[in-house]
Amino acid sequence: MREHWDEQAEEYAKGREFSGVDERVIQLIELKPKNRLLEIGVGSGITAEKILDKCDNINYFGLDLSVNFLKATKNRLRDNISYISADAAYPPFKAAAFDLILEMNSIHHFPKDIIPKVILDIAGLLKTGGRYISVEDWGAPVKDEREKLAHEMQKNRSSVMDGLEYHPTDEQWIEHFKNSSLKVIHLEHIVRPLNLNYYKNERDDLLQQRVRKLEELWEGEQPESTMSIFICEKL
Repeated sequence: MREHWDEQAEEYAKGREFSGVDERVIQLIELKPKNRLLEIGVGSGITAEKILDKCDNINYFGLDLSVNFLKATKNRLRDNISYISADAAYPPFKAAAFDLILEMNSIHHFPKDIIPKVILDIAGLLKTGGRYISVEDWGAPVKDEREKLAHEMQKNRSSVMDGLEYHPTDEQWIEHFKNSSLKVIHLEHIVRPLNLNYYKNERDDLLQQRVRKLEELWEGEQPESTMSIFICEKL
């Protein structure tokens, strides 16, 4: 996984733009001065930059497995946060060290069998009453034919087939949180643009047929997918 993201980091950071999903997450964050925030999978630092604009005088820790992502974050934020090069499956922090932990589209990159352990370890880093905000995709209930087809496309991407991604349903996420002493106090769904270029680069003929069919179903409009935002409280 480290090799994969070190290779992808520069291109991803260049294309990563501040989104409506980022904006909504920032609206949901509540922090006091001196609070400690850990972002798992800090990536290019674009969300961290906006959070720091909103929340004054907090202690921000950005963890990422990819050294190249951390370089991109440091280019953006300089010394405004603490940079942690580590695997979220083995977080190098003391128990109950943080008031809030943020994760956006990172945990699904762990193998299916590892995800429960990762969430349990993340929960252990939170103070009692602390918050965990998790943003994940492909878990919301399917509403129509377009979403059903998009889910089928996602399941057949090479990254999913090769075990580099696994996407639990909302119900499965909630069960994982519950088993880690995390209570879901808020769940909402938010749409985001679906970049079909991720699928057009695949060589699977059936997948390409589905891409063309999805474009037809959207009738020239920008395709979208639904993301899930969970806010959990540490019991």
